[in-house]
Amino acid sequence: MSRNSASGGHRRAGVKASTSAAAATSAAPAAAAAATALTPGELLKQLTVVVAAAAAALAGCSHIKCAKTTEGPRGWSIVAKIAAEDAHHKESALAAAREALLQAARQSSCVYVLGHRAQPFMSTPVGFASSLGAVADESKACWSMINQGFCRKGCACRWEHPACQTTVNVMVQVERPSP
Repeated sequence: MSRNSASGGHRRAGVKASTSAAAATSAAPAAAAAATALTPGELLKQLTVVVAAAAAALAGCSHIKCAKTTEGPRGWSIVAKIAAEDAHHKESALAAAREALLQAARQSSCVYVLGHRAQPFMSTPVGFASSLGAVADESKACWSMINQGFCRKGCACRWEHPACQTTVNVMVQVERPSP
């Protein structure tokens, strides 16, 4: 089933009907499921690509002087600098970063902005924070967690929550004018 399905509930991989008995008993579905599951290293790489897209969007804004990305124990930080005289462009730069995160996640085979159908971004005094999650096998994923950003069942959920999760803090700092 498509990542862009309008369903807010749990989705399962679609199975095509087959008129061939041999196809029905084939091991192909199991092999296909194994081929779609990604390793933890591949999941982390995809998370990095999505974060890099947001940093590139910020750096590409004409009023942003520089943007620096760092990864730490609490997740990723993207810090951009804007001149005081351009401070009125801060919100448009943050909007570009938000849209880049959403677009990069849509283009990814496994990364989602958690809560993307609810409130995916939390405003902070200097920008916003968002959670990203990477799913190894979409057919087993908890779509409540992905779409709404939380799962009421917690550890009792029969579906898999994102194997890799991280926070992205995006900040646009206004530089003080030189004296």
